[in-house]
Amino acid sequence: MEVTNINPPRITTEPYYRFQTLQDSYFDTELAESTKSFSHRQLVLLSIGLLSALLILFIACFNYVNLSFSRLLKQVNMLHVETLMGASHSYICRQLFVDTFLTVFIAFVLSVLVMGDVLSLFNYSFDAHLTFSFILSWKVFPLILLFVLVLAVVPAVYMAKKMNRISISGYRQFFQGRKKKRLVAILVGLQLIISIGLMTTFMMIRSQLSTIENQGEQYKGVIVLGNEHSVLTLPLYNDIKKIPGIQMAVLSKNCMTNPLNIAVPVKQNGQEIMVMKVLLTECPELLDLFNVNFLHPEQFADLLPKTAHPVVVNETFVRLFVSSGEDPVGQTLSKYNQDNMGDGTIIGVFKDFRLNSLNMEITPMQVALQELPVNQSTFISCRLNEGRRSETMKALRQLWEKHYPGHSFIYVDTYQQYLSDNINMVKFSRLLLAYAIISLFLTLFGVFGITWYAVEQRKREIAIRKVHGASSLQILLLLNRPFFLYILLAYVIAVPIVFVLMRHWREQFVYPAIWGIDVFVIPIIILIFVTFVTVIFNGYHTALSNPSETIKTE
Repeated sequence: MEVTNINPPRITTEPYYRFQTLQDSYFDTELAESTKSFSHRQLVLLSIGLLSALLILFIACFNYVNLSFSRLLKQVNMLHVETLMGASHSYICRQLFVDTFLTVFIAFVLSVLVMGDVLSLFNYSFDAHLTFSFILSWKVFPLILLFVLVLAVVPAVYMAKKMNRISISGYRQFFQGRKKKRLVAILVGLQLIISIGLMTTFMMIRSQLSTIENQGEQYKGVIVLGNEHSVLTLPLYNDIKKIPGIQMAVLSKNCMTNPLNIAVPVKQNGQEIMVMKVLLTECPELLDLFNVNFLHPEQFADLLPKTAHPVVVNETFVRLFVSSGEDPVGQTLSKYNQDNMGDGTIIGVFKDFRLNSLNMEITPMQVALQELPVNQSTFISCRLNEGRRSETMKALRQLWEKHYPGHSFIYVDTYQQYLSDNINMVKFSRLLLAYAIISLFLTLFGVFGITWYAVEQRKREIAIRKVHGASSLQILLLLNRPFFLYILLAYVIAVPIVFVLMRHWREQFVYPAIWGIDVFVIPIIILIFVTFVTVIFNGYHTALSNPSETIKTE
């Protein structure tokens, strides 16, 4: 049929352009849901990343306050000595302001230097495209600098006024009394709550990611050469089978990860809905290459050579189109097809496997099995030996260039394509892992500062206990006891909150992961171990020291 006289569409009104800033387009729901737009945002990933970054900032602030307590007594003594030597009030205020300001500012400068080194790693891990010049541009850097100045100036002004007015007796009354202990307990507890929350969240996301990886296991090591516009030759196919790293090679008509889909009506709960059904026409060997598992493999193997037009379907096909309790094996496909797409006899039912993202339902599949002529084969599906992947891919490229000189080497790594369908989950897991590690290290530094301060303040008490017969192990357990209580209390608070929030997040997946006991146990074990090692490191020398020498000097 030849179609002529087709007039192109005309614009009858004055055309115009509408511009949006990047920030506006990122959060524009109407634009994101438009069929004319591309995927330009990941609000969930952005929100979780921002929240996690703020929590990390809180931990850093808590650490700063805790470590400040550790050096306050020496600063108070120094200030009173300087006052006796004639230092003025304004001089001491400037000194304290500069001391506190420089601490934050130097930390900022060091962070900028570190940022330049880790930016490439960040871009690689999270598939980002940030550049150092963008961070230092006038759009971003002034905001960062303003934020750092607020963090530097506010504490500096407060410390300058507070420290200049406090006396040694006032210090001892507050910073060595119950008020100080309660304040430290609150700050340490908040750090531990955030750390446990981030680590538990990571474990939950990792559990979902493991489910994704396990369901895509059959794609590992499988690559597909060619595209829908190519016709691959038999000599190339025969040469590929001779490569030592190729475990299996099959000529195919379609790419398994990008098959033909049609919409078919299905009745569910008295209503008719449309679902997508996958249609494939392939040789039986392709099912072996993708490790497709049948519910009754012996029955399938027996019926395959006896059936003129064999067809296999998946479990979802049976659930949607076959009456409950009926066995579709041996029945004609037309009995269950309302679309008249395909004919033949069903000889087996294979287990469901995933072709797309985990937050989408598995679609029904029907595969007509027949030997394909070489001139109809547009793809070569290969299973590689993963241990020899590099040399095998090099050999495949050389063969391709030999048979198709001047043409690009075209292939699809089915496992990587499967993961790309779930790329948001992969990025989510990497992001939370990074934040969990950072929070763990910051908590470690905070616990280090607090334990060092606690050991310094309790040297005399520890010496007296040793004089009365306390062993070094008892001293170390004494120092660890309050931190273990902090961890248990933080665990009781953090885990229910994380569970409630992440349960809503998990509901977006059609096939959610089941959270095992390890998801909740591993974070507290890691935190207890890190805290125990940190406290022992600080208290070991004090626990082994000579108590008489300690009592003389304290």
